Amino acid sequence: EIEMVPYADGKLSWPSPQPGPHERYLEHIETMPPESPLFFGMHPNAEINFRTVQCDKVFDLLLSLSGGADAGGDGDDDGSMSPMAIAEATCGEILEEVIEKKFATDDVARSMSDEEKGPYQFVFLQD
Repeated sequence: EIEMVPYADGKLSWPSPQPGPHERYLEHIETMPPESPLFFGMHPNAEINFRTVQCDKVFDLLLSLSGGADAGGDGDDDGSMSPMAIAEATCGEILEEVIEKKFATDDVARSMSDEEKGPYQFVFLQD
């Protein structure tokens, strides 16, 4: 067996499959751990930057598709508001709904093993 993730320094392991029929290779592929920056020799937090850049690109695309504030509308008040004003109003509405809610982060932290915690889970538990 050859280690398929040689850069993980023991943090992630997935050995090569044993010789066998095609079905055994498919079964082995199903046991593959979730995609991780460790597969590529990167730090586990590298995923945070990748996802942030990906999110920025998606929102830039959505803004370009929306046509900005002069996209017209169906007579709603939102038609005369800029995208930033709409976003601020939406954020205000959401904040009003969740401002008093508290997350049971201690319970969440206890219910997850270290293997289940990824970069986003660590940031959630820290904040």
